Amino acid sequence: MKLMAEQQLIIKDATAEDILALAGLMNDLGYPTTLEEMGLRFGHIFNHSEYKTFVVCLNEEVVGWEESLF
Repeated sequence: MKLMAEQQLIIKDATAEDILALAGLMNDLGYPTTLEEMGLRFGHIFNHSEYKTFVVCLNEEVVGWEESLF
């Protein structure tokens, strides 16, 4: 078990590399989502210039996300 002082929390821009983790989180939250569906959703978001998705990583594992419209 890591002590809190040893844990690293990072918020970064979501990338295509995060799609698998995002699909897993969606399923964990009760929103059944396939990897293909998440890829399509992310593609629409990524191509929208006013929309931004961030992932929250704890020790390099995606544990959450946030989406914003600018």
